[in-house]
Parts: sequence; structure tokens; C-alpha cells
Amino acid sequence: MIDRWTIHSVILAVDEEISPNGVKKRAPPRPSLSNVRLLAYQDVGGEVTFLDPGKTGLGETAVFTGIVVDTLGRRAPGIRVWIRDGKDTVVTAWDGTFRMPFSASGRYVVLASDSTLAMQGIARTVPKAVNIVDPKNTDVWLTLYPRSAVLALTCPPKVYKPGTGVAVAQVVDGQGAIVPRARVDVEARQAVVVGDTLYQPRRSSGIAGDDGRFVICNAALDQPMFIRATTGTKTGVAAIMEWKDDVQVLTIVVKAPQPP
Repeated sequence: MIDRWTIHSVILAVDEEISPNGVKKRAPPRPSLSNVRLLAYQDVGGEVTFLDPGKTGLGETAVFTGIVVDTLGRRAPGIRVWIRDGKDTVVTAWDGTFRMPFSASGRYVVLASDSTLAMQGIARTVPKAVNIVDPKNTDVWLTLYPRSAVLALTCPPKVYKPGTGVAVAQVVDGQGAIVPRARVDVEARQAVVVGDTLYQPRRSSGIAGDDGRFVICNAALDQPMFIRATTGTKTGVAAIMEWKDDVQVLTIVVKAPQPP
């Protein structure tokens, strides 16, 4: 019986037109893509794992166990682990281990990331395919890659620079429903050194995706940023006054103007 396998695949990227501050533009339809390039190769591994002895899922919650380590093999505590398309999320213990519940035998894809990126479904591990087939127990091993490596793939090609900020945002309406294709205007301050250090506004704009999401990359961590989203007559604003982390997650709520 095959209990472990590896698929060697490629990661492709599309060179998109972007604004100076890194607002990602919408890509053309897939049949029209002509500027695809090879970004990297990756090996996606899979293994067979098993139910805990005595945990059949009938009357008790079945779990499988695992461990998250960094690229140097060190245990990674406090990391969020989840199953693709699932609702459950667990956090690794002090020794990097986790116990993940599931409802039935089958094939699962397991992912892990820090809490900020996990909120946006951005994994810092290669997706790990796991088959649950037999009432035994085997650990799932996940390798956590540095944030900088993941953000370089999240941003448009050649835009992200380590040590700069990334804002991941989504536009919704007053009821929390996704607002697709909203216009996004961004204003930040840029330092200009001419004898003394002066600051001048830097403005750019773009269009959010069909899921209401957009990413702003290469932001100065010592400068505030102001963002406005517009769709029809509805607008919403958000601001980052202080970068407490190099990744900021924002939700912009657009509303119709109030009558005078």
C-alpha cells in the first residue's frame, strides 16, 4: 500500500500592471493570459495518517495529531493549523504539536500560519494532503516558512521588499456582504531628503477583486496610510496610523452618504 508520496509541480506567476505603491490590478481572463512566467518549483507531499485508537468518530470526536517546525527544524508554538474548506482551527502547543478534530475518514489538506496571516487564509506551509483510512495514529509534519517568503508571493512580482509593510484588506457593505470590484484609492507619505528630510503625499489607485479583497505592498512602516473604497455612491475609509506589525488586516465598510 502506498503510504507516502510527493508531487513535483511548478508555481506560475502573471506579471501584472501595478500602481507605484503596489496596489494589485485585476488580471485578464485566463484564456487571454500571455505573460505567465515560471516562479518556482515545489514538492507537495502526502502521507497516510490514522485515527487515534478508540476514536471512531461515533460518540467521540476523532482527531489526528501533528507537529509544526520552522525551516531549521525548531518547534513552532502558537501557530494556527486548519483544514482547507473546514471550520476548525487549532493552535500548536509549546512544543509545536497539535491535535486536529475531523468528522469522517477521507482526504484532507492541512495548512498552518501565524495568526495574522491565518485570518486571511494565507498559509506559511506547503499544503499537506493527508488520507485518514485506519484506526491508528501517525503525526503530520508541517514546515513553516518565513513570512518574507510568503509575502513575496502574496504581493505582485518584484514589489515586496523585506522590512516594508503589507496591508491585506477586504471591502464589505453595511450588512457584511462582499463588495466586488470597488475602486481603491491609497494615500501615504514618502520621505524625500533634500538637505532636510521632507515628506510628500504619494497617491495611487486600483480595483479590488471579485471577492472584495486587495493587497497593498511595500509600505513604509514609519508612515501612516489612508485608504478609501468607492462603489457607486457608497464610500468607506480606513487608516493605518501606526504599523505595530509588518502585516495589517483591514475591513473597509462602504455606506451610502447620510442625508443632510
